Amino acid sequence: IAAAYCVFRCTEGKEKPWLYILAFVLGLGISHHPTYVLILPAIAWWLWRERAIPSYTKGALACAYAAAACAVPYLILGFHLHRSMPVYNPMGVASWHDVLDLFLRKNLGGPLRMVGGRGFFDLGGFRWEPLAAQAAWMVHSLWSEPGVFGALLALAGAADLWKRDRAALGFWGIWLAASMGCFLFISSQQLHLHDPEYARAVAIRFYLMPFLGLFALSGRGAQWLIEKGARMGRRPLALGFLALVCCAQYFLNATNLARQDPLLDYGRDIIESSGPSDIVILASDDTILV
Repeated sequence: IAAAYCVFRCTEGKEKPWLYILAFVLGLGISHHPTYVLILPAIAWWLWRERAIPSYTKGALACAYAAAACAVPYLILGFHLHRSMPVYNPMGVASWHDVLDLFLRKNLGGPLRMVGGRGFFDLGGFRWEPLAAQAAWMVHSLWSEPGVFGALLALAGAADLWKRDRAALGFWGIWLAASMGCFLFISSQQLHLHDPEYARAVAIRFYLMPFLGLFALSGRGAQWLIEKGARMGRRPLALGFLALVCCAQYFLNATNLARQDPLLDYGRDIIESSGPSDIVILASDDTILV
């Protein structure tokens, strides 16, 4: 969200500080997870479309800001190792060399590993089964998160942008194509389906970036609905209808955990076997996702 905001601000009035703020945000995003690069095509296209490509000097300085922001969390971790070991340390980081391996995701196969496992980047053959499985997971998440009403608002927002601001529609279109399409295409080939429930729990976090694009379009659709109601002299009615649409998704698709789930049962066993004064330490993705 911060990256999208910064890229729009730095092209509105060609304000210099926003370019460097954008670079800092991008660096932090990549430091957290390399798949953050999937939003870069949309950002690059917007800067080109708005004729805001920085000069070599400004571009080099922006890259320096991004590199510094990317390095800061790992530098903090490296210096902290001289005082004490991290409490949560699943990668076994114990030295500066381990810090570099952590950034490069060496234990996960490399920085471009979106899920983990083998395939695709190991030059294996393309497999349709995992692609279909992960596409089905994303469709299910679309139904459970924005839902049919959110999808309709997103379509309304896209139609409104088509009429008023096709450049912005292009930005969000590239955002969706890269963060959704590239992720599904690449990560599905790295995914082993020997444990589909766990694989889905790992993959589902990566749907956040494309969902941001959908929610942006939904927001535009909501704005269109309010403006249309105001032009008709029925703004309160439009606001009430919009509130009903937003609430309807939660009533039609309420969260339901009443099902058989080994991870959920595992988490319940931990809580039920703990006393009032016990401390529960979460030490792995399996436990944290519960």
